[in-house]
Amino acid sequence: MGTKPGDWVGIIEAAYRPAPDDQAWMEGLVAAARPSLDDGLGVAAFAYDLDPAGARPPALRPVVSARIHPGAWAAVQHVLGQVSSRLARRAFSGPPCLTVSRLTRGLPRDRELIAASAEQLGFRDLLGVAAGDPSGTGLVLAAPRRHVAPVPRGAAVAWGRIAAHIAAGLRLRRLIVPASPDTDPGATEAILDPQGRVQHATAPAQPRACREALRAAALDRRRAGQLRQSDPAEAVAAWRALVAGRWSLVDHFDHDGRRFLLARRNDPDTRALGELTLRERQVVGYACLGHANKLIAYELGLSASSIATHLARAAEKLGADSRPALIRICTGLAVAAPGAAAGVEP
Repeated sequence: MGTKPGDWVGIIEAAYRPAPDDQAWMEGLVAAARPSLDDGLGVAAFAYDLDPAGARPPALRPVVSARIHPGAWAAVQHVLGQVSSRLARRAFSGPPCLTVSRLTRGLPRDRELIAASAEQLGFRDLLGVAAGDPSGTGLVLAAPRRHVAPVPRGAAVAWGRIAAHIAAGLRLRRLIVPASPDTDPGATEAILDPQGRVQHATAPAQPRACREALRAAALDRRRAGQLRQSDPAEAVAAWRALVAGRWSLVDHFDHDGRRFLLARRNDPDTRALGELTLRERQVVGYACLGHANKLIAYELGLSASSIATHLARAAEKLGADSRPALIRICTGLAVAAPGAAAGVEP
């Protein structure tokens, strides 16, 4: 069904792997995801950009495909074109892992239009994994499916978490120019050995709580590697997308071949939203994407209780009496003040 575990940790590793350019990076990502997603018709990747107000359909750009049948490739483009023109709000304001059959539930005309085109080209459904963040940019992995079948809950949860890492890896590629860590020392705020011991830290990573959080994340990442075959879902759960809402841990090998982990600042950009703090803007930004609190906690490397607290504070500041009201208000503010307003927050 295109949702078998395969090597889920391998997909996460591919998201952070250096590559000479975006095309090569995405090819590596698709190759890593294909054993888990491919239903015999291949896997495609699309980059996208979202209008924060949802007034314009998302701009979808075909990037790379992996051994996808030519007819199925055409159908993927067609189906995503239908999604972009009619179903954008549902496609990018809900769980990161969706099928077209689920996306079009309650919209019979759209379902019939997509189904007719898909069947002519040899498949009946499309599984999509949307990896994005509040910046409005992201990547979709799309796999044609021969049969209509729901994605098991456990697999959907895992793909949502994997999508968080893909989005984090994409942010890193935007931040690091060129891609080699050696040429961009300013982005590194701590260096850890494989056992998680901090060997060097700049001011943001020097407090004891930060060093302990980095060490715990390094050990969790090592545990994920140990569980990659025996318990893929638990392995993915262990490897959070960020540490303390701020850092991504990436591998680095020095000239002697010694391995270290670099803690690179990689928190998502956010738009100005009234009196909200940076952390509140980040949490609200993910909520506006339709992400549940548990997923937001995973994406930021924070506790679920802290996510609820940030949402409650944001709602109070903006006069919202519910989550939907908060999302409506923040969407309106994003329209009134477009552009990113990234800040610094320890």
